[in-house]
Amino acid sequence: MCRTYVWADQHPYVSGFYTLVPHLIDTDRDTVQLSGHAGGAISGFLIAKIGIHRESALKKSRIEAPSGSGKFLSVQNISILLVEAMVRAAAASRIGGGRFLFIDTTMEPDFLVKALKSLNFLPINGQGSPMWCLKLDR
Repeated sequence: MCRTYVWADQHPYVSGFYTLVPHLIDTDRDTVQLSGHAGGAISGFLIAKIGIHRESALKKSRIEAPSGSGKFLSVQNISILLVEAMVRAAAASRIGGGRFLFIDTTMEPDFLVKALKSLNFLPINGQGSPMWCLKLDR
């Protein structure tokens, strides 16, 4: 199953989108640096396509703090889009299995890689792999 999500900060313009698809990596060579991984295949979801308008990505939006305290946070829009993908992937993993969220950064801009680092994504191995991952809380 493949699902595309669209994010718009002003109607009718699309500011960003991403697609989640089930994904399996079955070689130990690519997964040697994953914490808690004993070997063999790992499964999860791949952010197969992600796009965000460059100007919108670098702007910040005010969002309400999750505690319900009435406080607001100023968060970069690219991070909001990635966190939304993380939340949806975690929900999908509870239903369909899989422990990781993957993204291939081969053709992605620097601001996306910086946002991935800030959200604790790691390269799948320590040798500069363009495939990054995050362990999902289920």
